Amino acid sequence: SIEKFEKKYDVCIPNFIITGGDPFARNDTFDFLSVLNAKKKNIIILGIPEQVTPSNIRRMHEHGVKMYQVSLDGAKQNHDLMRGQGSFDKTIAALHLLNRSPIHSAIMFTLTPDNANDMFPLIDYLDEIGIKSHFTFDFVVYEGNATEYNKEYITPDFAENLFKTYLRKKAELICRDSQISLINKVKLLNVLENEFTQKDIQEFEKFSSCGGCYNGFSSIS
Repeated sequence: SIEKFEKKYDVCIPNFIITGGDPFARNDTFDFLSVLNAKKKNIIILGIPEQVTPSNIRRMHEHGVKMYQVSLDGAKQNHDLMRGQGSFDKTIAALHLLNRSPIHSAIMFTLTPDNANDMFPLIDYLDEIGIKSHFTFDFVVYEGNATEYNKEYITPDFAENLFKTYLRKKAELICRDSQISLINKVKLLNVLENEFTQKDIQEFEKFSSCGGCYNGFSSIS
């Protein structure tokens, strides 16, 4: 049980991240959400846009869901190539629905050699159409179908330039009071943003925000 895990490892897990594919493909998902809600856990769903309907939003809110994350993996053409024809428009529509609800929205961008040039134009587009959401990105993991990508594309110089541009865009959006909030999922972004000294960097273990996985400490996915 949750309590046995927390007691055994002397932790309190406040955040539960329910993922899929589609978590609601299971018939008992809302039963599980009821248990988590009764235990006053923060519930985040990583799901698909097709499940973002007025009735599902209402039911998720009643079961304590705090945030619903969808994927946007590029401009319309690239996203639809990866996620299926029409998926981009469905995802934008889902974000608008979530923005009119009590449930917060989040956007995940998986960066690949094919869509790397789409990320910043996509952020600007979301800002222009008034989407209110957290936005984060991470690099594709070269497993499964992703083994076909060029692994030499993302070099250290490419990553450093990308990180610095991301942080400049983050500061720009904050200054303009944009509704898009850029989140540092890649831990190295925290090193650049906070300008740690060389001594700090040599003592990473003292800075939980610089590295490590939250699973089992403050969250379970």
